[in-house]
Amino acid sequence: MSEIEYFSFEDLDFLLKRDWFLTLQDIHDLLGYADDDTFWKIYSVRREYPQRVREIVAPLDYVHDKPLFKFTVRDLTDGHIEEMQKKDRAELRAMMQREWEQYMKNMPPRPPDSIDERINAQREAIEGVVEELREYKDVRKCGDRKKLAEFDKRIEQLWAQEAALQTIKQKTESEWLDRQRLKFEARL
Repeated sequence: MSEIEYFSFEDLDFLLKRDWFLTLQDIHDLLGYADDDTFWKIYSVRREYPQRVREIVAPLDYVHDKPLFKFTVRDLTDGHIEEMQKKDRAELRAMMQREWEQYMKNMPPRPPDSIDERINAQREAIEGVVEELREYKDVRKCGDRKKLAEFDKRIEQLWAQEAALQTIKQKTESEWLDRQRLKFEARL
């Protein structure tokens, strides 16, 4: 049986101080050629070696400054899991809302519809009646209260019709916006 040939302290000391190792395994392999007495001599002068050699010779000398794990480990109950899922869903909704608001800034306006044409026609009718009233008052210099009340009533009716059309337009815009949002969310 052949005896293992050990390196002397001086040889190991020289090589460890040079730190010509490619990997940490090379340091382990070199230390495998040290007998017990030589290893303890190296251990006693470990502060003279480069840091990666010191970390292998005396690993307990190095306690990491930061904990290795950022999270604590605990038992998860169904309540904890449900809470985490709620939090994830809320974060997702908030993120989608931010994305939607960004998209709305660049979104094209709703295309004109028949309701827009009806509202424009209604406003033109109101302007026509107001112009008739102005002509009746200013140009003809007439002040018949019955005729003026009739103009006011016509204008009031036209404004009420225009308000009803505006309500329909708002519903149309709301439905269009909802459809656009569904299309946007489907793309995400």
